[in-house]
Order: sequence, then structure tokens, then C-alpha cells
Amino acid sequence: MKRLMIFVLVMCLAMPLFSAAGEEMAPLTVDEVNAFLEEMRKEALEDGALTVVPDENGGYSAAFAGGVLHLADDALREDSAVVGAQLNRDREDLRQLSAAVQESEETQGATLENVLAAYPCANENLYGTYEEAVVMMMGELPGSAFVGVASRDGQKVETVTYYAYETVGGETVRAEVTYHFAENYLTYVTVSGAHGVENAESELAYFALLQEEMDYRHYPVSEDGSVLDMFAREDLFFSGVDFLSLTEEELSERFGAPREDQYLKDEDGTYIRICAWDGIELSLRYDENKNLLGVENLHVLTPLMEGPRGVRVGDSVTSLMLRFRHGEGGFDGSATVLYGENGAAPYGEVRYEDSGAYLTYLAPAPDCTVALYLNCTDMTLSGFMLAVLDAQ
Repeated sequence: MKRLMIFVLVMCLAMPLFSAAGEEMAPLTVDEVNAFLEEMRKEALEDGALTVVPDENGGYSAAFAGGVLHLADDALREDSAVVGAQLNRDREDLRQLSAAVQESEETQGATLENVLAAYPCANENLYGTYEEAVVMMMGELPGSAFVGVASRDGQKVETVTYYAYETVGGETVRAEVTYHFAENYLTYVTVSGAHGVENAESELAYFALLQEEMDYRHYPVSEDGSVLDMFAREDLFFSGVDFLSLTEEELSERFGAPREDQYLKDEDGTYIRICAWDGIELSLRYDENKNLLGVENLHVLTPLMEGPRGVRVGDSVTSLMLRFRHGEGGFDGSATVLYGENGAAPYGEVRYEDSGAYLTYLAPAPDCTVALYLNCTDMTLSGFMLAVLDAQ
């Protein structure tokens, strides 16, 4: 077997491989997974008479207090082979993580950040592609290797899977643990026991290429708003464009020719050019000779284009607020101030009305102020707009 070296991912923003208490986090191993499944098998046997039924994968399943066991045969015995398991919300996994809703109002159970902190992690910001990111990669084959991979739909991380590879008697086996998320919170955990894999080297080669991808990143969310940054100039780089230098040509490369493209003459002799695609409208300012002066605003009503910090139509108002600084102000009589004062950049606020929630963020930029307006209907983002204010 050709020797494949798997190198640890090194990134300029890498997080330390230690827990909050300073303990080094160990990679997942095949033995750890097998021992955990054995523990669950014993729990199920202690529960007493269990009904074993065929499952959709051609095997068998047995539900018990801790979750559901996946079995190789139609009975649960002392010598039964446990193929895998799905844990109930309140059952802690092999790293003491749980999806259970806690009595405390401060948490709803484990978060994405909790899961990443429970294993070695060298990619805290999940740099990768829009769909995937390698969290960590270490070890080599033949021998043992460990890989963590996040699968996502943009900012919505759906799963983080940790793979443990090991060479046993000339054969490579793989075990895995998958964490499933909704709105950044763990919803359930699935565990798969050791099984042979014929294409282990090609899998690892794919992950090695994936870890080099840097096109997309995950933005942190936190209920502690003091650890988050205010809306700022760097947030105006998004979806592969810089808002302050955005042109019609850049959007046309992605969405095709605009279905509407018109110039409107202003009272001062300058022009506003309005370019519209399905769910996207861009306004640009031109001088008297139709020379481009700069962008005026960008209005997005479609999930096909993300905005600053990955905001996207369909996001919940809670997930939006938890991406920006918050919790530093109070109610001023008309709005809840998230940070800043007197409505001057840098500033953030949220207003709640019968029609929905409206978030406003202001950022200082060279020769202007930029506003980000997030309009939420039924507590989800229905559209957002970026606008240049006070241009000089």
C-alpha cells in the first residue's frame, strides 16, 4: 500500500488544541468509538426486553432509553455486533456532549463551538468551500489518522463528522461520530462503529485538498455580545465582492445580464443607474457625463446572495443578532440599542414592530458611513440592504 502522509492543517488563524481548562484534546480513535458502542449495548441489555425491528439500511434497530442501536442481526445479545447508534437528546456522547435542553436559560445544550472544542481543531473559523470545511487532519496511513469535516449550507452548519482511520492486519477500518446541528445548536448525535473501507487513501487525499480551500468561512455567533465585533469596513467584503467598489459587471458575471438597466437623471445633473436581477437591485451614482462615481445601495431579496457576515434571506432574527456585537445598550424609547450611541457609527439597534423586526448597523468607512438594514418578517430575514450615507 502506498504510504500517504497526512499533515496537520496549519492556518494563520488556527485555534490552540486545548480545552478551556488547558487540557489537550485527543483525536477520536477506533477503540474509543467501539468502547462507547459497547457501553451503549450494555445499557440496552439492562433496559430489559427490547423490540428489534428491520431498518431501512438492511440491518436491524432496537430503541432503548439512551437512543437507538443499529445491529447486524435480528437480536440483541451479549455477543451482538453493534454497527452504530443514534443518541437521544439527553444521552451524553463519548465526549460528554449532549443535545438536551438545559434548565438554565443560558444554553439549549451543546453548541457548534462546544463540539469543536471537544476535539483537536486547527480551523476554528471553518475556512473551506461553501459546502464543506476540514476542521482538523492528522496522522498517516498505514497507521492511524484522524479527520474532522464540517458540512454546511453557507453559514448553516448541518453536521460535523469526526473520522478515525486505523490499519488493522493490513486492512483499513474507519469509525465515525457525526454531530447534527440546527441554528448552531446540537440536535442529535450518530455513531458508526469500525468497518472496512477500500478507498481510505482516496478519501484522505480528498480531505487533504479540501483543507487547502479558503474561499468561504464561518462567522462566529455568541450569546455573549461583548466577544463579537461591531459591523465594520471589513464586513463590506462579502460574496466575492467589495460593496464600496461594486459594479454592474461583477453581479452580471454571477447572475447574468440584468433584466432592468436604466439611468435616472437627478436634479443636480448626475445620474442614478438602477440595475435589477431577480431579487437583487443595485443602484450606482454617475456624474453628468455618466462616469461612475460609486455605489449608492444594494438591495437583496433572494437567498442566492449572502451579505456581510454571511447573512442570507431565510436566516432567523436570533441568528442574525448573534453575529454582531450586542447587549451594550438599552431601550431608548423607540429601539433597543445593541451597541454605540446617538445613532452614529459605529452603531447597532433593533426595532420590533407588528410587521416584524428591523435591525440597523452603521459602520464608518473612508469618506462615508455605510448602513446595513436587515428586515425580518415572521422572525426570519426577508431582505437586506446596504447603503452609502453621508458620502463626501
